[in-house]
Amino acid sequence: MSLYLCVFSGSDEKAGLEVGTYADFNALRRFVAVVLEGGLAGSRFPTLATHSDCDGEWTLSACGVLLK
Repeated sequence: MSLYLCVFSGSDEKAGLEVGTYADFNALRRFVAVVLEGGLAGSRFPTLATHSDCDGEWTLSACGVLLK
């Protein structure tokens, strides 16, 4: 299984990129929780920590939160 990030306009996929595996996404979240949040998953980056690793989406407003 791969992790695929894409951009939609309505129901039309405009761009997409295969970026790794589901395991890679979980490893990123573990790293963030341990190193950047001191083991308190979601304390500083709740948008990332609570996001599903399968069939999820970030809204445009959530992307702004991730950027911050």
